[in-house]
Parts: sequence; structure tokens; C-alpha cells
Amino acid sequence: MYDDRSMPLAANTRLGPYEIVSPLGAGGMGEVFRARDTRLDRTVAIKICTGRFTERFEREAKAISSLNHPHICALYDIGREGTVEFLVMEYLEGESLEARLRKGPLPIEEALQIAIQVASALDAAHRRGMVHRDLKPGNVMLTKGVWRRGGASSAISSLQWIDRSGKKLGVVGEPAEYSVPALSPDDSKLAVCIRDPQIRTRDIWIFDMVRGTRTRLTFDPAEDVNPVWSPDGTRIAFTSDRAGQRNIYWKAADGSGSEELLLGGKDGQENVEDWSKDGKYLMYNLTLAGVTHLYVLPLADRKPVPFLNSQFRAEEGQFSPNSRWVAYSSTESARAEVYVQAIAR
Repeated sequence: MYDDRSMPLAANTRLGPYEIVSPLGAGGMGEVFRARDTRLDRTVAIKICTGRFTERFEREAKAISSLNHPHICALYDIGREGTVEFLVMEYLEGESLEARLRKGPLPIEEALQIAIQVASALDAAHRRGMVHRDLKPGNVMLTKGVWRRGGASSAISSLQWIDRSGKKLGVVGEPAEYSVPALSPDDSKLAVCIRDPQIRTRDIWIFDMVRGTRTRLTFDPAEDVNPVWSPDGTRIAFTSDRAGQRNIYWKAADGSGSEELLLGGKDGQENVEDWSKDGKYLMYNLTLAGVTHLYVLPLADRKPVPFLNSQFRAEEGQFSPNSRWVAYSSTESARAEVYVQAIAR
């Protein structure tokens, strides 16, 4: 157990389930160490407060947990060991922008790409009323093929049909930065998120497999993600941060009309995950103070009902074909596993 701010952390020191491996750096807010999560057997970065900054440290943790952006480092956990507070964050392999600049000037194309992505991350933070007060080359990490401040790398990809044996059957559309594809109930259309290469946010597009056409469903400059089809294929529910945090909206799948806010809570980040086959409920996850819970939203009255609230991360909820059960992922066993639970009626 570590309980002395005045003593440096040595290798193999334990902070709860985290084992220190080596120092990574230090700044005005605290020291950062490479560590191993002994429960999940993964490498993490631990930031330790070196002074009496408990209140500010807590504010930073809450701020980071409310952000979900591909170029912002993910927060995994917060903890306290004795009098020592610490953040557990995603470990980024690569080098800082500061270290890269010491090797010489950047090519103009690379410099522009980094600047665009920095601006995209800052815009996401500013939309939530947050200001980064220590932005500098030393705090920008360049990872393999993409930089991150401090999330998932982005890259050009293609949409491919494959059979159950893994054989490629065909390609849908042109290469782009695709994510979260969702087939319509009759398999004739595909809803998918495409990242704009300039402003670095995503919108939802619809591919018509029969006609071979592509149309844009959402147009807001914010992040519009996680498309979920209604059972009859006429509507799409999705997650958007256009109001400054993640809420749930829906829109006609043919693009007619405007988006309608389905759920707009102000206490956390809401992400839609599934639509029950009887058409009556939406499953969504809600992230509060770094912990993700599962909720059911009855579409008749739109009054959220807790499905699973615990100290463990629970997400990826999927309704069974008869809408009576939910399969979901949870870290209850200290690693992500699939559980099944009945829906209370």
C-alpha cells in the first residue's frame, strides 16, 4: 500500500489493483506512471496528484469521463490509496509532439492533419464548457497513424460483405472512415457513421443495397453516432452531442422531417444501443462519474427505467427476439464478459 506523497513511487508498488511499472513524466498537476492493471492484465497510465489538489483532481476526473472523442485519452478509473488520489487512463504508445518536433520540422500535410485533429478535440471539450489550460506539444501524443491528446484511432476503411466462412463477397461504397454499421431489419439498407475528414466529426449515412445509392441522414456539425433501426425499418434512433453532451434522438429513415429529441438528460452521457423487436423499448447506456449503467426507455411515456445499476461497467445491451431478455457486457468479474438477464415487467 502506498500512503506517502513525499516518497517517489518505485516499480512494483501497488495502488489497489494497479502495479507501477515505470515513470512516464510529471507536470503541474501530478506525476504520471506506466502501470499494469492486474485484474484485466493490461497496461494503463496512472496520474497521481502530488499536492493538495483533491477538489481540482476530482473536477478533472469528471470532465474527462464526460468526453467521448477519438482524439481524447480515455479515463478508465479513479481511486484513492490512503491519502493519495489517482486517475487511471488509457496508455498511449508513441511519442509526444514535443519529442517529434525535436527531430525536425513537420511536413505541411502532417502538420495540417495534427492541427485539424487538435481543433476537433478542443471543440468537443468546448461544447461541454471545458477549457484545456495546459495545451502544449508535450501534452499531445502521436500514436501509430493518428495523434491523441493525452482515444480510438481513426483510419480509412472499407465496408465488405463476408460469408460465415470469412470469404469476401463484395464491397459497399468507397473507402472512408466508417464506424458502427447497422443493417435494416430487411437487410436492404445499411446505416453507418462516416467521419468528415475536415471537421473530424461523424454523421449517419444510409446505403440502399438494392439501388446502390448513398444518402446522408444527419447534418449537424456535432457527433451523430450509434444508429439503431426500428423493427419496421421506418425510423432510426441515434446518439448525438449537439446539445453539449450525449443524448438520444430519432428521425425517419427515409430522411424526411427533422430529428426529434427522445431523451435529453443533463446528468450524464446517454448512448442508444438497441430497439426491442416489439417496438416498445429502447436500450441505452448512461455514463455517470466514469461508471456506465444500462437503462430501458419505454417509448410510450419516455420515462427511463433502470435495468442495471452497479459499481461495474455495463453496456452493449441487446434485446432477445421476444423482447423478454437482455444480453449485455459487464466487468463484474474484473474483465468484460457477456451476461443475460430478464426484463422486469
